[in-house]
Amino acid sequence: MSNLGVYFRGQSLGTVVVDEAERFSFEYQPTWLADRERFPISQSLPLVAGPHTGEPAHAFFANLLPEGRVRSLVARRLGISESNDFGLLAALGGECAGALVIADAPPDAAEHHYRPIDDAELARLAQTGSAFAETSGSGGVRLSLAGAQDKLPVRVDGVQLLLPLGSSPSTHILKFANRDYKHLPANEALVGAMARLSGLPVVTSELRQIGKEKHLLVARYDRLVAADGVITRLHQEDLCQALGVPPGRKYEDEGGPRFDRCFRMIADVSSEPALDTRALIRWLAFNAIVGNADGHAKNLSLVRSLDGKLRLAPFYDLLSTAVYPRIASKLAMVVGENSDPGNIRGRDWRRLGESLAVGPAFVVDTVQDLAEAMPDRARAAVAEMRERHGEFPVAEIILRQLRKRVRRSLQLLRE
Repeated sequence: MSNLGVYFRGQSLGTVVVDEAERFSFEYQPTWLADRERFPISQSLPLVAGPHTGEPAHAFFANLLPEGRVRSLVARRLGISESNDFGLLAALGGECAGALVIADAPPDAAEHHYRPIDDAELARLAQTGSAFAETSGSGGVRLSLAGAQDKLPVRVDGVQLLLPLGSSPSTHILKFANRDYKHLPANEALVGAMARLSGLPVVTSELRQIGKEKHLLVARYDRLVAADGVITRLHQEDLCQALGVPPGRKYEDEGGPRFDRCFRMIADVSSEPALDTRALIRWLAFNAIVGNADGHAKNLSLVRSLDGKLRLAPFYDLLSTAVYPRIASKLAMVVGENSDPGNIRGRDWRRLGESLAVGPAFVVDTVQDLAEAMPDRARAAVAEMRERHGEFPVAEIILRQLRKRVRRSLQLLRE
């Protein structure tokens, strides 16, 4: 058997263990269970004595790891089997999403170390398409980011970007341009601005020119930076973790969480359930209108504030996947019984409202209000971005598609 410590701000919180059959278990430390400030690391792993075994324990830690091509590249570079979740966790667990540090020894909470990384090195890494793989798990760098897109956690110090070493915290995520999907950073920046102008809580992001490409620099909502530069991690978990679902089942048609299940989780645990569940309905409607087929449960998270309150985290990874013909168009979460965003009718939204017990009329009115205001908000977002970054080709594509999608959505609402 092998084990790793799970630490929260330098304090031992629990231990994750893997046996010879690669079965995970997690157990809280008795000192943590007795601590006045204790909290469960996941809604799927409640505060009880004794080990948590089975899928929820494995799913929580597996959801911290990279996926897809990025995972393959990292595993190859580190000489670890791609299927070895525990080995990858041991190599990458120093800087994860949220506030936990996963390591074989307690981290030094007082000592943080960084390596400057300049634009020339970043441009080279961006060109390889393997920036995360080349920098993680070696040379003192222990970074873990879930997802399949190439990106780096960095600390922003003025205009300088720094790469965290060991368990040192980052403040931002640098998401690189993608050779397979043109203008992806500008797409995400624009759709995020549209969401913000539509009243959705969203992460703060900006386009950053590095070499010949624009990349997206996203401020982490799970980090607080004080005036003196001290960085505090906030605990968070995505809804696959909260619901005990492994990352390979994040999409509903693969057995992943349905929207109503996510909704009830937020309603049950949020300190502001009325605000957060309303935002969640608007998020689903926004995805349907802009054509974002990647709104799955791992793109929803809970974040714990310094005073211990749980809230729905700001929305992230918002973009219009509809501009890329190679990406399937159906939504990651079904509306009523329909996942085709170009064919979701009023009766589908009403059925969703019934399943959520919030009232069919409320859901339909939410979708209608969002759709009617979307063209003006989209134009305002484009104008805002052009003022900051000049012209960008994906804007006209998104605007043109959006006009058609809005007309279609409002027409179908009457059915």
